[in-house]
Amino acid sequence: MSFFKRLDAKRFRPTDLVSGAWNVREQHLAPALGLLAHAIELDHAVRRDSILTMARVSYDILGTLPIDEFEIDVSVIRPGRTIELVEARLSHAARAIVIARAWLLQTPDTSAISGTPVLAIPTPETLALWKPETLWRGGFVRSIEVRRSLLGVGRAWSRKFSGAWLKLADRWCSASQMPICSTNGSY
Repeated sequence: MSFFKRLDAKRFRPTDLVSGAWNVREQHLAPALGLLAHAIELDHAVRRDSILTMARVSYDILGTLPIDEFEIDVSVIRPGRTIELVEARLSHAARAIVIARAWLLQTPDTSAISGTPVLAIPTPETLALWKPETLWRGGFVRSIEVRRSLLGVGRAWSRKFSGAWLKLADRWCSASQMPICSTNGSY
């Protein structure tokens, strides 16, 4: 089962898998944030022949998102050959709920100045399974598989998921294959 059903080019209907941990009548925002990043990537792929890398994404959360149909609009705020600023706006009932802004950059060859490699995250099968639904309710936390390595109180190791693996439902949206935001490692 997917997180969303695509209704048309801009409109989506959430499934029960996105219900929130604090209020099951509202969406957990993680799937919606991933969908916004994916919308930015799709827009970029349609508009450009040359690929820019999504370097930074910020999300302004302006309110709660009910489990109801919503719309996503994407626009280019700052066009450019080597750098772009793109905005994706998620709205419900004509009210903006989340605004994502992403900087996309040309990726230069940095091999001449690269440093030492970051230690790899242990493979998922070597980490303990953790069930977030023991602490939180909602469809989203039941739809993910989490494996993590505890490094100690107040300690964190950071590379993508901070020493953890997160497995989501097979597809973001039932109408088409939607990879998890491929250039950013988000959700």
